[in-house]
Amino acid sequence: MWIDFASIEQDDGELLRKGVNSLPLYVQCADIFISLSGHAEYYDRAWCRLECLFAKASYESSSLPQLYEPARRVMGEAVSEADGQLVAHHVVSDTEIAALMQPGMIREARLSSEDDRHMVCFLSTQAAVL
Repeated sequence: MWIDFASIEQDDGELLRKGVNSLPLYVQCADIFISLSGHAEYYDRAWCRLECLFAKASYESSSLPQLYEPARRVMGEAVSEADGQLVAHHVVSDTEIAALMQPGMIREARLSSEDDRHMVCFLSTQAAVL
């Protein structure tokens, strides 16, 4: 199971580096991918777009991982964020989100540290080999 806010160590620099370098493998090996896409800035962030790109590429080749996000609608009805429900969401069929996951769009997305830009650029090209 991949949970985007908890699956890579954030406080230990060495473990963070190792986790980031293993990001494609982690996501590809997951059966379930849980995103925080309900967060207002989720798709503005390069790392979030990159995680979704890896999940999408893996899903297209093996139908895994199953993608989940905080529910916004269930059976056509709005769900409040307080409900805390998760629903299956197929990023591959959402054209607006899919456009944001193009390597060029990932490379231009927001980063907390510009030092990460080179790694994001490199990893965004790796999705093609998944």
